[in-house]
Amino acid sequence: MVETYNTFLTSQFKNPIELKVLELFLDWQYDTLIERNIPNGFLDEMKGIQNAGAKVHKDNRLRVIVQRSLVFSSYPGDFNTDIMYAMLDAFLQKGLRIKNPRLLDYVENNLFRLTKIFKKFMNEKRIHCSFMAAWGSKTKGGKLYTMRNLDWSSNTGLNKHKFIFVWKVKDTIPHATIGFPGIIGALTGMSQAGLTVHEAGLDSMKATELGMQWTIRLRHIMMHAHNLA
Repeated sequence: MVETYNTFLTSQFKNPIELKVLELFLDWQYDTLIERNIPNGFLDEMKGIQNAGAKVHKDNRLRVIVQRSLVFSSYPGDFNTDIMYAMLDAFLQKGLRIKNPRLLDYVENNLFRLTKIFKKFMNEKRIHCSFMAAWGSKTKGGKLYTMRNLDWSSNTGLNKHKFIFVWKVKDTIPHATIGFPGIIGALTGMSQAGLTVHEAGLDSMKATELGMQWTIRLRHIMMHAHNLA
């Protein structure tokens, strides 16, 4: 998990100051918007990851990495909108609580520079998704087949470690997710009840980070839904 995190972020943001600002921003987003909407069961999973990391690997960063992964995976897919700028403005006004106008202007200029780096990174890595579904007269027996592909470049470092997680949580429906270390939610998955879930970002100016984080929501659906009703 630590290797994947370091490869994905530190290899993309060479400037340690920019990386530190990014990590402060991720931590602020998690603390102020995301954590309050995570069900207790998932918080327990994160606590277990933290305890295991500290005991087995003598590493206390694992929970923080998971938290930052939840924020990062919620970022807008279209960085040409104003969503990211609105998020950064909230960070400046509420997260850093900077009162000095000159200092605020300095930090703001650097954060918007960081936003441009985000945008360049997303465009260069071509971070998109492809979907396909067939059913009815198009398949044998009318069965539904679905596919979701994460269309990322192969040089982000994520492709080195790919996991299939099988989750068997007491009093819930067993389910499997396909993803990477550090992501406890679901990018893609299917449950024993026969439901499949896939994510596609469709951002708008009204999008916020409030509400249940989407990779957590997809797992929540697989854990509890027996049908589409």
